[in-house]
Amino acid sequence: MMVMRNIKSYMLLSITIVISFTILLGYLIYIDSSTYNEYKEVLASDPNICMSSDYNSIKDVQTLTNMIDENIQDAYYYTYYSSSAVFNIYNDLHVSITFLPRISVPFYRENIIETDDDFYLSAKEVKIIKGKEFSQLNSNEVIIDQALYTAFGSKELPFEMNMPVQFDNGGLADTVYYKVNVVGICEGVNDVTNHFYYNDEGNIEGVGYIYASNELIADVDRELFNSYYNIFIYSKESNKIEHYMNQLGMITYSVSSTINSVKKEILIQKQTKLIVLSVLLVVLGVNMFGSLENVISKREYEIGIKRAIGASMKSIMLQFLFESIILLLIDIMLSLFITSIIVIGYKLWIYLMNGEKWIMYLSGYSLGMYLISAIAITVVYSFILSYKASRVEIIGQLKAE
Repeated sequence: MMVMRNIKSYMLLSITIVISFTILLGYLIYIDSSTYNEYKEVLASDPNICMSSDYNSIKDVQTLTNMIDENIQDAYYYTYYSSSAVFNIYNDLHVSITFLPRISVPFYRENIIETDDDFYLSAKEVKIIKGKEFSQLNSNEVIIDQALYTAFGSKELPFEMNMPVQFDNGGLADTVYYKVNVVGICEGVNDVTNHFYYNDEGNIEGVGYIYASNELIADVDRELFNSYYNIFIYSKESNKIEHYMNQLGMITYSVSSTINSVKKEILIQKQTKLIVLSVLLVVLGVNMFGSLENVISKREYEIGIKRAIGASMKSIMLQFLFESIILLLIDIMLSLFITSIIVIGYKLWIYLMNGEKWIMYLSGYSLGMYLISAIAITVVYSFILSYKASRVEIIGQLKAE
């Protein structure tokens, strides 16, 4: 009741607090949400994965596997070939073909994750949507990704397909077509190249993925086979494996290194948030001090009367301490409400403009910064206000009236 009765004297102080804490919380939520939405796929990746996808020599890969077998206990790995070709009958419809061994573990492939300012190399499990699993493929069977399946008209499984495989013919690419049965559909990896579109002539263009058994090319001369020789490794000692790969001059995709790069970016953002918080608290402190002076000046006569009729300095301090704590808590709760409305509005605007589901996120670090700031401001300025109120000069105020 006392706070409501003196709400006019507190108005300037309340406006200062609400605006400042709304700006602070809005800034923290915006930065954390932007970071989360930008890096969530990278941070959700398994850090124990290492891959090498290049023109690796069989000798280098064999040396690497020997080093792993001798020095690392928990690792498992498999090697596989991959190639690319063009479906001539589909004009510029390119395919990336992976020839897999029989593996009982999940199959991963390199994954390019785009952000606003950069891109990151990671790995993603390729999951089956329907049909056979990778480990069940026979020599003449393949699994294709969903985008390529759509490009073929979403036929009923299984169906026949002529799969192009390129060979080196005296420096020229010679394409051989293998008749295979499509027996499964898998998810497409979130790769910047994994999409299809129609060109100006009405023909479909893009890149799709085919997964075949390595039994299909068991009798092929690997020297003539235009392909990458890849290795996938899973181990909790991925940093050591990455070091081995670098020693052998192999191009490495390490999910752990990618995650560490993202964490460095997040650390820089934490330092920036701390600087912004410090500047905002200094500005808020200066404005609040002026607002406190305004509160005291408007209520000096009231304080003088209470002291004249016997109110102690302690009772004055307690009154103003209680009032200021209640006021600050109400203001901070109001700033929470206003910030929520603004953030929800921004989320809705992003969805309507871009069709993107923007996830609101506030890290524990930012929440801690906000709570510590709110508690510190409440405690410090409540005591300052109550102390200054108890030190109002009585006689001078009464004579002035």
